[in-house]
Amino acid sequence: MASDASAMDEAGERRTAASFPITPDIVLGTKPGSKMTDQTDTGTIEIELNGKQKTLVPSLKAAKVVNGQRGFQTVLSRLSLMDFDAYVEVVAAGLGSRPAEVEDAVWKTGLPNLTEPLSQDVLLLANAGRPLSPATEG
Repeated sequence: MASDASAMDEAGERRTAASFPITPDIVLGTKPGSKMTDQTDTGTIEIELNGKQKTLVPSLKAAKVVNGQRGFQTVLSRLSLMDFDAYVEVVAAGLGSRPAEVEDAVWKTGLPNLTEPLSQDVLLLANAGRPLSPATEG
């Protein structure tokens, strides 16, 4: 039986992943009004990539690369669906690297270990590299 990438909503109705709104609290697993973690004052995101600490730096170039994947919302959706290529593209953009240079390290790190920090990075890029304010988060 093939997976149809659907789930039950709060009312018990079946919905596809594409029909769920992607908001920062859903993507990051945080409660509305809570602050995101792993974010420094400069708006960078620290990740552990294949056992090594790396810093994703927001820039206009990174924002254009990530947004070029049909928009920031689409990238957040792809991350929530564990789309390997989306993870590779976000990491490469944040490190100023080519996707081929990071794909092995992303795979060895494991997607679940990168979901939250990469989602935070996409939100930073969408907000010109600035951390979201509490009013924006909730």
